[in-house]
Formats: sequence, structure tokens, C-alpha cells
Amino acid sequence: MKKITIVALMYFLVGCAVAPLTIEVSDLNKSESVTVTDLRPDSESEKTVFSLLITSDAYAIYRNNDEVTIPTSVRLLQHKAHEKLSGNTKPVDIKLYHFVSYTNAQSTLRAGAVGSIFGAIGAGIATASKNQDANFSYSVIDSTSFESIPEDKEYTKAYFSAAENPNDATVFILYLDAEVNGSRKMIRTVAPAVIEGDDQPYVTALEKTIDTFLTSLDT
Repeated sequence: MKKITIVALMYFLVGCAVAPLTIEVSDLNKSESVTVTDLRPDSESEKTVFSLLITSDAYAIYRNNDEVTIPTSVRLLQHKAHEKLSGNTKPVDIKLYHFVSYTNAQSTLRAGAVGSIFGAIGAGIATASKNQDANFSYSVIDSTSFESIPEDKEYTKAYFSAAENPNDATVFILYLDAEVNGSRKMIRTVAPAVIEGDDQPYVTALEKTIDTFLTSLDT
């Protein structure tokens, strides 16, 4: 059974007053020794709705803020780095250049908008019938190309290819660019916003992105 309904997904997207998602982390205090220098642009930690205009190319694309989870995404990175690298002889040092997440719900919300022609029931049927199946995927990318995208085109960072998301499902797209003990890499992940089981989709996307990044440092 899908963990979240379309209604719950919409609440997450529009930023309604809901409690942050709590991530269960054991011995969180033990990772405080990991040094994290946050060099990200301030905007990457702030929530933004790029456009409410259905005809806009930026419609239904959102930048999610850091506080959507407890602990925050940066704190979770710090902890997971400690778990993976605490056996090293030298202290763990992280320079964080980019860590930002987007939600792309264009197809789902456009379907709901078209369905709304037939009233609220029509909108509900249209969004609920949208195929939300998507797989997690990642790629290593060049930070220079990421940084070259102008501010007024930031929403394009949340675009995906047909191969990545053939059903045009609502997805989370995350970017993580960091240097860990002198080794720097940037990855981009695409993760489903609706999943099977009891886990929270956004938490799953966040954790898998961090795990994938840390594993990629070995290659």
C-alpha cells in the first residue's frame, strides 16, 4: 500500500502547517565531532514556490527548506559521514558547497487542474488516478554546469528526463556537492514522492541521497 495519499502529498508540496518529519537517529550526539563548513548559497536552505501559474514552465516546482526534517539534512549528512568514516585515523572534515532538494509535481497538479473543470470530485479523481510510480536513480554531475544555471532559471534544476521518470510522476530531485577529507564529488538524485511501505518518502529520498554520495566517494 502506498505510504502517502495524493492529499498528503499536496500538503507537503504547498507547505501547509504540518510538523517537520522526524528521522529516528541513534546516538546523534556522537557525530558532533565531524566538522561541517556550510558554504552553500543561503537560498538552498529556504523554501520557494517557483510559480503558481499553470502555463508557466516553473509551475508546481518547489525548493524544500532544511527544516522539513528533524534533524536537518545537513545534520543528517554530518551524522552519516561519522558513521561511515569514524574508523579513519584522522578527524572527518566536510566542506559543503551545495545541498538542495526540489519537488517537481507539474504533471500531477496539472492533471488536477484539468480535472477541476468537473469540480472538486473531478480534481480528486484526476490526481488520484495519476501514475506515481518512479524509481530512485543518481548520477555524478559537474558542479560548474550546476552553478552556471542563472537564478531566474533555477526551476530547471528540478527537470527530469523521460528515462529517469517515464510516468511523469511527482518526484524529489536532490543535489549534493561536498568535499569530505579532501575528496570532492557532486551527485544528483531522482526519488519517488510516493512509495510502498511505512517510510516517509522524503526521508527515504534524503537518506538514500546521502548514503549514495558517501558511497560514491570510494569510486
